[in-house]
Amino acid sequence: MVCHRAILASLLLIHVTLVAWLCYYNAPVFHEVPHLSAGIHHWRTLRFDLYRVNPPLPRMLAAIPVLVTQSPSLESYEKKIHPWSRQEIAFGVEFIRSNREDFLNLYRLGRYAMLPFSILGCLLCYLWGRDLYGEQPGLGACALWCFSPTVIGHGALIMPDVPAAACGMLAAYIFWRWSKSGTWGLAFMAGAAIGLAVLCKTTMLVFLFICPTMWLYYTVYVRRSFAVTGILQLAAMLLVVIWGINSCYAFDGVLCDIESYGFKSDRFNVLASMIDGSAFANAPDRSITAYLPVPFPSDFIYGIDLQAFDFEQGARSYMRGSWHDRGWWYYYCYCAMVKMPHGTQLLLGLAGLSVGVRMTRGITADELFLLMPALVVFIVVSSQSGFSHHFRYVLPALPFLFVWGSRALVDCNLVWMKRLAISCVVATSLSSLFTVPHSLSYFNEFSGGPLNGSFHLLNSNTAWGQDILLLKEWVDSNPEASDQLHIACFGWVEPSLMGIKGELPPLGPSATATGNLSSWLGPKPGWHVVDVNFVQGSRFPVSCGTPGWTYLKHTDPHCDFTYFQHFTPVDYIGYSMNVYFITPDDANRVRQLYSLPRLKEVNAN
Repeated sequence: MVCHRAILASLLLIHVTLVAWLCYYNAPVFHEVPHLSAGIHHWRTLRFDLYRVNPPLPRMLAAIPVLVTQSPSLESYEKKIHPWSRQEIAFGVEFIRSNREDFLNLYRLGRYAMLPFSILGCLLCYLWGRDLYGEQPGLGACALWCFSPTVIGHGALIMPDVPAAACGMLAAYIFWRWSKSGTWGLAFMAGAAIGLAVLCKTTMLVFLFICPTMWLYYTVYVRRSFAVTGILQLAAMLLVVIWGINSCYAFDGVLCDIESYGFKSDRFNVLASMIDGSAFANAPDRSITAYLPVPFPSDFIYGIDLQAFDFEQGARSYMRGSWHDRGWWYYYCYCAMVKMPHGTQLLLGLAGLSVGVRMTRGITADELFLLMPALVVFIVVSSQSGFSHHFRYVLPALPFLFVWGSRALVDCNLVWMKRLAISCVVATSLSSLFTVPHSLSYFNEFSGGPLNGSFHLLNSNTAWGQDILLLKEWVDSNPEASDQLHIACFGWVEPSLMGIKGELPPLGPSATATGNLSSWLGPKPGWHVVDVNFVQGSRFPVSCGTPGWTYLKHTDPHCDFTYFQHFTPVDYIGYSMNVYFITPDDANRVRQLYSLPRLKEVNAN
C-alpha cells in the first residue's frame, strides 16, 4: 500500500511539473487568447455575453489569480453584445495590446489556475481503475493520463477541454457510485458534478442523456428492481444541474420564454418552431408553448445556438495533405490513430482482446459506465462534421478509455499479457517525454513524429501559435537573418509585441495574376520563417513583424504560401515553424515551376 501511494504521488508530481513547465514555456495560443480577457470581463461586469459559445467556468477560475495579484488593463463593453455577434477575438487582441509589457505573465498566472483540473483527472483515473480492477490497473490508468501528450499539452492552457474531461470523469464516477448505493447525498453530488462538467463545455450536456439511460439499464438488468426513489433522485440531480448552471451565470437571462429568442442556427429555429407550434399545419401563429420559460441562462442557450450555426455553415478543413470545404465523420478516429501514443493504442487493443477471447472476463455492467460516456462523446462530436479542426474536442472521452484500457493489467494466468500491458504504459510515458515541452505537436512514431505532423493535421493538433517565444530566441541568436527576414506566424499574438521585426513572405502565385503582377509574387531570396499551417495552405489571418494581420483570400486557391513545400527547411522552431534560407538559384528553380519570370529578368526591368 505504501509503495502504491508513493508511485501515485510520484506520478502526480511528474505530471504537475510537466504541465506547469508548459504553462510557462508556451505563448498564448489561438483560441486561448480571448479566454482570459473574457474571464476578467465576466468578473468585472457580471455579464456573460462575451465568448458565449463556451461556458464561463474555466476562464473565470483562470481570471481569479490575475485579478487578485495584478491590475490588468481592460476596457469593458458598455452595451450587451448581440446574440449573433462574436467579439471575443478582437477583445482578446486588444487585451494583449493594452498589457503588452506583462501579458505573458498574466496568461501564465491564469494557466496555473488550471492545474487542479489536471490533478483531479489523475486522481479519478486512479480511483476508478483501482475500484474496478485493483491497485496496479489504477496506477496504470493514472499513468496514461499523466503522460498523455494531449492532456499535458491542453492541460497547460486556459481552455475548457481538460477541465471538461476531469469534471466529466468526476460526474460519471459519482453517478456510478450513486447507482450502486442510491443515497441522496451521492445524488446531489452527482448533480453538482454534472453541472460543473456542463459549465466547462456544452458537450457535457450528453450526461443528461447518459445518466438516465445508465440508471435504467442498471435498475432493470442488474438490480432487477424498480424504485420510485431512483426517479426522484434523478429529478433532484437535474434540478441541481440547472441551479448550478444558472448560479454560475448569476441567474442572468434565466426563464426567458422561447418567443423572446432569435436563433441563428437552423436546428434551433426548427426546434423553436416545433415548440411554439408554427411548424405544424393549421396551427395558430403562436401557441401557449411559445411562452414557456427556458430554465437556462439566455447566453448559455445563445452560445449553443452559435456553435450549432458554425457547424452548419462548415469551414475549410485539412487532413492528411488534403483540404475539404467541410469536415469528415472519421476525422477523430484518424486523429487518435496518429496522435495517441502506440503504447496507449496497444493497451486499448489488449483490453478489447481480453474481452473478445475471454482472457479475463467480458464487459461488466460497471464497465459500461466507463464506455458509455466515451462512446457517446465520440459519436456526438464526430457527427458534427461541418468542420474538422481539433482532436481536443474528444479529449473528454480519453480518461474513460484510459481506465478501461487498464483492465489489461488485471492479474491473470497469462503472464505475457500482463508484462506486455506494463510495457505499453512505459512506452507511452517514454514516447510522450521525448516530445516535451512540445506536447501540443506530438505525433506518434508510426505517423512520422512531430516533424511530419503537419502532413497529417493542423491547427491545435500541430501548430497553434505556441512557439512564438522560441521564434524570439531564434531571431536573437541569428542576427545575420535580421536584414532579410520574412515571417508568417499563426495566432493572435503579434510578433511585433515580442520585439520581432520582419516582413511578410511574398504570397504564392495567384491564378488571377497576369503580366507584370507576377514580379512581386514569391518565391524570393532571403530568410523565411513560416508556420506549418501556412506551408500546408491554411488561409487563416497571418501576422509578421509589423502590427496587424493579413487576411488571405478564401476564393483564390493559389493565394497562399504552399510554394514553400518545394524548399527544404534549414531549421525548425519547435515543431510549428519551418525556417528556410532561399538563394536566388533556389528561388528561380521554383519560380520556373510556377511559370514566373526569373529574378534577374525581374530585376532587369
